[in-house]
This record gives sequence, structure tokens and C-alpha cells, in this order.
Amino acid sequence: MSEGSLFAALDMQGADMQPLSPVHFIQRVAYVFSTKTAIAYGARRITYGEFGQRCKKLAAALIGSGIKPQTTVSVLCPNVPEMLELHFAVPMTGAVLNTINTRLDAKTIATILDHGESQMLFVDREYADVAEAALSLCGRNIRVIGIDDPAIEAGRMIGDTDYESFLASGLETTPLFDLQDET
Repeated sequence: MSEGSLFAALDMQGADMQPLSPVHFIQRVAYVFSTKTAIAYGARRITYGEFGQRCKKLAAALIGSGIKPQTTVSVLCPNVPEMLELHFAVPMTGAVLNTINTRLDAKTIATILDHGESQMLFVDREYADVAEAALSLCGRNIRVIGIDDPAIEAGRMIGDTDYESFLASGLETTPLFDLQDET
């Protein structure tokens, strides 16, 4: 008997089949472990329930600002909670997350932004100078959202709004992208 025929009778069943994607993962842990700590960053503590809600709200804000499936959202920041939220929120919109190495020079960042056809750039204030230089070399009009990391005193905020204000603009009634299981 071939291996294919062994598994042919094993169709996906509700009891033994759970889609495995970042979007499904965050939805599940936000429900199952809602009161457990998901993120510990300095004095900040965020539970899985709060994290899941923030990701959904951020996805809604992205959709509300015109981000559509297959568009590119870029981010230039260190490993902060906002970066983690973007890793889950962007797929909830069907868009593509383009994380940019923080050690790159402005010309290289501009090339990445142009090549990836970025429509939005999230920038930690620590990287404001290199981001502004990159944007001036860029051939695109990119909306910039500033991330204010309280652990970093260096740098300055750039962009037309800050991350928390942008997050607050997300409507909880916004329908999110329905990520389909490809099996």
C-alpha cells in the first residue's frame, strides 16, 4: 500500500485540524491564555488578551488608512513590542511586512522601500535620521508612522502621527482579511 493511500482516508476533521498561521496562532492564544503575560519589555507588561486586541486594532487602523492585500508595509525599528504587533497585524490585512535591517545605510533603505513598493513605514525614533535620509532618496510617497520607545532617549519622532495614535484610529468593527488555509 502506498503512503498516499494510507492518508487518503484521513480528511481534515474539526477535532484534529487547526490551521497553523501567525494569525490563527494569535487568535487562539489571546483566547486560551488571555490573562498570561505575552510581552515583558522593561516595566511594560502586555497579556495575550491585550496583545491580540492590539494586533486586531492595528490591523483595522492599517485597513482604514488604505492598506490592502498584497501591499507592502515596512518597519525600521529594533525588537520592541510594536514590531511584534506588526508581525501579526500586517498579515491580518493580507499585506506584506517588510522588516528593514536597522544597520543599513539610507541609500540601501531607499532601494528596499522602492523595490518593495512600500506604502507605509513605521520608524522607531532612534532611526529617524537614517529614515528621513532614505525617504528623501526614495522615488515613492510613503506614509510614515513614528514609534516612541520610552526605553530610548536618543533620536526624535518623525511621521504624520505616532504609533499609539495610529493604533487608536482602528475601528473594532473593521472586517479583517480572511487568511485561507492552503491544505
